[in-house]
Amino acid sequence: MRLCLAVLLAAVSASLCGADAASADTRTASKTDPRDTERHEQLDGTVRYDSWDIERVSAGYDDTAGTLTLTVRFYDPMPGGFIDQHEYQVGISHDGCFTTEKGDFNVSLDTGEIARPGLDPLLAPTPGFEDLKRSMVWLTELEGDVPYTVQVAADLREFTLTASHPALAGRDYQCVSAGEVGSSWGAGCNTATCWDGGTLTIDRHRSFWLGDPPLPRLTNAATRRYLRTALGRELPRGRHAAVIGCARQTVAKVRCRVAWRSGRMSYKGRGSIWFTRENDGSLMWNYAYTIRRTDRTCRAAGRSGCSRTFRVT
Repeated sequence: MRLCLAVLLAAVSASLCGADAASADTRTASKTDPRDTERHEQLDGTVRYDSWDIERVSAGYDDTAGTLTLTVRFYDPMPGGFIDQHEYQVGISHDGCFTTEKGDFNVSLDTGEIARPGLDPLLAPTPGFEDLKRSMVWLTELEGDVPYTVQVAADLREFTLTASHPALAGRDYQCVSAGEVGSSWGAGCNTATCWDGGTLTIDRHRSFWLGDPPLPRLTNAATRRYLRTALGRELPRGRHAAVIGCARQTVAKVRCRVAWRSGRMSYKGRGSIWFTRENDGSLMWNYAYTIRRTDRTCRAAGRSGCSRTFRVT
C-alpha cells in the first residue's frame, strides 16, 4: 500500500517534486533562477537589468560513458570585452549537496572570455596574462585537468560545457551545488591612485539534485506513526497498537512487531514501513503487514477456528 506524504522534504531549496526522472546510467536535471529585481533606468527611458543574470542551469551525467554536460542560460546576452575577469564556478558532488569529497567535479570558467566573439574560449589569452589559465575543470584531490569543450549560443545568452573522461565514469554524481558568476580584478595603480584587488559576486543559483534525490532516513518515531495509521485503516483500534520492537532493513525501510487488544480480540504480528519516490519525484510512504487476530473467549472455551490472519502486501 502506498501513500503520498502531505509534506515533502527539501534540501538547500532544491525542489524534490517535479525532479526529472533518470535511468540507472543517465541523469538529467535543471534549475530555473528568477530574474533579479534590481533595475537600472536609462536616460532614454528604457530599463535594463544587471548583466550575467542566470535564468536556468541544466546538467546531465552519463555514469557509464563518464560524460558530464552543464548548460547555463542568462536572461540577457553575455557582455564581452571586459578587462575584469568574470567567472562561473560550480561543483557537482557524489555524496549529496552538503559535502565535498575526493573525485567531485569542479568548474571554474572564464565567462568573460567566452562572451568575446571570434575568440576560442579555451585558448584566448588575456593581454598581459598569456601564461595564466583562467578556465579549469578538475576533480577534487585528483591531479590533472579534465578535458572539456565549450559551445556558445549564437545569441550569446547560453553556453554548454561538455567534459568526458574515464575518470568521470562510475562516480554516482548526485547534486549540482550552488553556483555563481563573479567578477575579480587585480591590484594596480595609475597616475592618480592605486587600488587593491577584489572579487564581487554578481549572481548565483541554488543547488539542485541531479536526477532523483536520495531517499531520506526513515526514523523509528515516523515508522511507529505511519504503522499505526496503516493498521487503523482496517483493524479495530489499530491506531493504538503497541510497537514492541523495530529492526532497520535499509535507510528508508523499518520492520516492527506490534500487538494490541480490542474487546475480546487480541492482535499480534509484524508490519513494515518504507519510502519510495514517484516518477515526478514526490515522496511516498508504503506499508505491509501480517496480523493474526485471536478471539480470547473462543480460545478459552477450547473451540477451534478462533484465529484469523490479515495481510496487506
